[in-house]
Amino acid sequence: MTKNDTAPFFMTHHSPVGAWSSFTMGLPGRGVSIDHETPNVEETADLMVALYHGPGMVKAFPFVSGISVIDNESLQTISQGKTGCAPSFKSFKERWQFLQPSEFQRRLSPTIDEYSDGELTLSIYTPHPALPDPDSDESLAYPCCPGLLMDLTIDNTGHTETAYGLLGLAYRSRGRIRPLDWSTEGLLSGIAYTNQWAMAARTIEGKVFTVRNNSVADALEQGRKVLHNGGQEGGILIQVPPGAKETLTVAFGFFHEGVATQGIAGKYYFNRYFNRVEEVCDFILEQAERIRRDCQVFDEEIEKNCGDHHRRQLFAQAIRGYYASSQLIEADGKAYYTVGEGQYLWRNTMDLAADHIPFELTRNAWVLRNIMDLYIDRYSYHDDIRFADRPGQQFPGGLSFAHDMGSFTSYTPAGTSGYELMDSRSYGYMTTEELLNGIYCFTAYALGSRDWEWANSRKDIAVALLDSMEQRDHVETGKRDGILKGESCLCGTGHEITTYDCLDPSLLSAVGNLYIAVKTWCSVRLLEAYFDKIHLKEEQRRAAEFAARTEVALKGFFDAKACYFRANRYQATTSKVIAAVEPLAIPLFLGEVQWIHADNELYSMLLNHIRTCLIPGNGMDAETGGIRLSSASTNTWPSKTALCVYVLEKLFGFELNRDYPSIMRELAVWMQVAAAEETVSDQIDSQQRTVIGAKYYPRAITTALWVLGSSMEK
Repeated sequence: MTKNDTAPFFMTHHSPVGAWSSFTMGLPGRGVSIDHETPNVEETADLMVALYHGPGMVKAFPFVSGISVIDNESLQTISQGKTGCAPSFKSFKERWQFLQPSEFQRRLSPTIDEYSDGELTLSIYTPHPALPDPDSDESLAYPCCPGLLMDLTIDNTGHTETAYGLLGLAYRSRGRIRPLDWSTEGLLSGIAYTNQWAMAARTIEGKVFTVRNNSVADALEQGRKVLHNGGQEGGILIQVPPGAKETLTVAFGFFHEGVATQGIAGKYYFNRYFNRVEEVCDFILEQAERIRRDCQVFDEEIEKNCGDHHRRQLFAQAIRGYYASSQLIEADGKAYYTVGEGQYLWRNTMDLAADHIPFELTRNAWVLRNIMDLYIDRYSYHDDIRFADRPGQQFPGGLSFAHDMGSFTSYTPAGTSGYELMDSRSYGYMTTEELLNGIYCFTAYALGSRDWEWANSRKDIAVALLDSMEQRDHVETGKRDGILKGESCLCGTGHEITTYDCLDPSLLSAVGNLYIAVKTWCSVRLLEAYFDKIHLKEEQRRAAEFAARTEVALKGFFDAKACYFRANRYQATTSKVIAAVEPLAIPLFLGEVQWIHADNELYSMLLNHIRTCLIPGNGMDAETGGIRLSSASTNTWPSKTALCVYVLEKLFGFELNRDYPSIMRELAVWMQVAAAEETVSDQIDSQQRTVIGAKYYPRAITTALWVLGSSMEK
């Protein structure tokens, strides 16, 4: 982490891999949210990070809120004037001097979050190790250990008196925290909540010990150990001699025992290695040096790949949001990896899986295969379709995929999603788009991982996907023009929608949708490349002919006079939709781009479309200069913006930092300022700079495209 990696203050995830948990903090005036399977920020506790230098000399970081943390028992004890609790009792919030944000500095990297005023430093290490394939013989104990490492460093070199440092919590959720001394025979100091989480350090007699009672302020100022389960305050104290600089190493562990999912009854994979939260913390403390080293190596790799400080920062925030929604379970001896859709809770939403491809392929390629295998084996289906020019008739549609695998902790039955409803507009079927997303995931894994054994074993699926595309073009071969016009009969009285349904009415319907047309073009070209690699020449020819028809049809979307593509072929629209180029990002990353350049006319149309969209008032907010994915809506999404930025720079040669600096500036505002209280959010009002929705969201991991180094381009 370089010296210039200073960052603003905002609520930030600190999340182990696959534990669906987060230690969320980072905004002055707010406490800490200890989240497990809870995709929203809650005020679980105040974070007590304090340094005592003598009577009346306690300073602390301001990660506390104004809500009272004194429980009823403590109030009664105080009011009755019991021994040790004077009527003039004051809480730590009244006794300590809290640093102002201007008095300390934050440095943020993908794995390290550090706060320091020089004398008091808190460093939180969140390792994001690559997950070995569970089918291999390699242990996953380290990469899927559900915990974090914290260092509290006290610099007492400038003082002649003993200093005391405290790292703890003023808990204010249900139940009561407990001292770890009682469950570890005093070997670990710290606090825990049931068997769900713990904050722990190795006990050093007279130097590192637990403070736990209704007011730890007295214990800090007196430098003494206290164990009492009244009240809701507790933590770990370290004594630092005059003239010394010392570090307290602390583990924060999560745990979840027993069945964690329904439909597919699975347990968290870490249950293979750990039986209780104390074991998690003990393991983290054993691995402390490795964690620090691995975090440093990962951050240095990211810095080497991306010299842009701001882009590294946005990725640092995004990778944390991704892992905060990640879950690795085991059922019947098989591993299942899930990324929840943030606050919306859908499991492995196919839309997000397709956008996560670059990160998954680079970090954990087996995850993409794991998700795709489950979609093929459990969450695929065959439907019937209808066409507007053949009213009242139904025809075989072919293979497609559900929108998701379920909701929250529950897997849905085979062939169904948790989201899609017949006869619904708000929760409409997305059969066409999920077909295309499935092709993205399928071909990207095959082409990107070069797992040709798997690719050949699944070739019947690839052929079925091409069949499905052709059938959804039109039932009559003579009317096939490369645009998917069939609509699933599963919609009932509703209509097929797209991922952009809430963005722009012209992008609501899948039929005639410009974004879907571009994604169709990309999908069939990826299938063509896949068929080429496994030597299915007839299917390769069919895919190439389909793509050629789509290219001709796309040119029909273009309004030469206005110099942009119409958002829908079958509707009268005026929207300028820069989101239309977003599907090009994945083929570009995979290095499958030769066909994009092959048709100079279409390439020029796309380039001119982008230029039109970048005119203020079109695809750029006239007031703020942020990208609007559609000129018709101020609802814009950081994750999709990142994909568009990648395409604009890498495929069309735009120098955005030079010519359009407001784009990246506003993206940083959306992620770090607008979403400061919500963590990373993926629906932002580009004009008001406020969060609309999609809080606690993983899809901003698309920013990985900026920091992964070179793509897979040949």
